[in-house]
Amino acid sequence: MAAAKRARGSRKEPLQKGSAPSSIAAFAASGEPAVAESVATLLLVERALKQGGLDVGGLGALLNRPDSVVILQAEARDFASSALRLLEGGAILSGCAQTLDVSYMRPDGHVRFSSEADIGWRIVTMLREGKGDDPESEDERVLRARIANVARVGHPLLVLAETAVLPPLLSMVADRVLQAGRLDHPIIAGTAARVGGYSDAEIEAAFAPPSFDPAHLSLADLSVAIRPGRRCCACSTDWPQPRPGRTPQR
Repeated sequence: MAAAKRARGSRKEPLQKGSAPSSIAAFAASGEPAVAESVATLLLVERALKQGGLDVGGLGALLNRPDSVVILQAEARDFASSALRLLEGGAILSGCAQTLDVSYMRPDGHVRFSSEADIGWRIVTMLREGKGDDPESEDERVLRARIANVARVGHPLLVLAETAVLPPLLSMVADRVLQAGRLDHPIIAGTAARVGGYSDAEIEAAFAPPSFDPAHLSLADLSVAIRPGRRCCACSTDWPQPRPGRTPQR
């Protein structure tokens, strides 16, 4: 039975550390249009991997283990959904991934993934978006049951989180917690340079207003503010601003 479960692992052939290109390089080679939200997400993923002492191949090696639990965390609104989309499209790992949200796992561990040859990875995912739209996910009994359901099926669990605080149980069972930190000036500058081709001087001018705080922005906001052919945002009014009296969600 154990051998059968391992045969249903995430990838047919193990991915060795260093064997895959960086996610940004792979994304650029894919021919996808340069969308700020996607580029910023990949920069956050690369930062999380670097700070965790890994590269894309190392992440693949972790997710090649059918019993692994990996947390990929960045304090940026829209990170979880954006990372999931890029994961499924093959922009993060070497190959497209088919994912299944952990809330759809059955207690008996039964799960049906596609047998299509172009699917390189089969991963159970858990999104922690910080919107409070799934109260059950905060219940430790529910969380424990969901993790147990994944363990029974023999597929890796990848938690994509955009909140600073995670349930203690998740941190305890995780094999690796990869943290990118907050959306900040370097990530936005890197995104602007790659998407809009802005110069260092233009990017610095955009950050000059003292009221500019990246914590107020979501990744979707970056796609509004940073687009090919659009002049660099040299003043704070060019950036989407939060409503008065509101604080950024975490």
